[in-house]
Amino acid sequence: MRTRRSSLLALLAVPLLALAGCGGDDSGSTRPKPDEVTPEVLLTKANALTADPCFTAPEKQRFWLCEKYVTQLGSFTGTVNKLAESFVALREPGQQLQAGIDGYRRAGCEAETGPDAAACLRQLDELKAGLDTVRTRLREAPTATG
Repeated sequence: MRTRRSSLLALLAVPLLALAGCGGDDSGSTRPKPDEVTPEVLLTKANALTADPCFTAPEKQRFWLCEKYVTQLGSFTGTVNKLAESFVALREPGQQLQAGIDGYRRAGCEAETGPDAAACLRQLDELKAGLDTVRTRLREAPTATG
């Protein structure tokens, strides 16, 4: 009896395992590849950048200490520009971010003996506006949530 039950279970298990494998490749094709840029991934990164004090309260920062934030924005902007190849709504805010990064560095804000604080604050405000625009556009993307 025990052998018969084991045989019956084995006979039922084989087709079930075969069915479980059917269509397995299709579900993986909708997942983004590790190096693929998606609006969702980029929105997550953008939201993380908004936690930085250089974003939340730039007027209270020592501007040269925002260099790490600006460097992270530089990397982020490269990713924005990559996605802008297919999502054109990101082109303008990507350019705005790059202009803010270039302006921050051109003004010498990364140096402790940097220029007038108002000049650096203007650059950080431009970066904040650019990042906010990117976040808004990403939320409007057809596949973005957030």
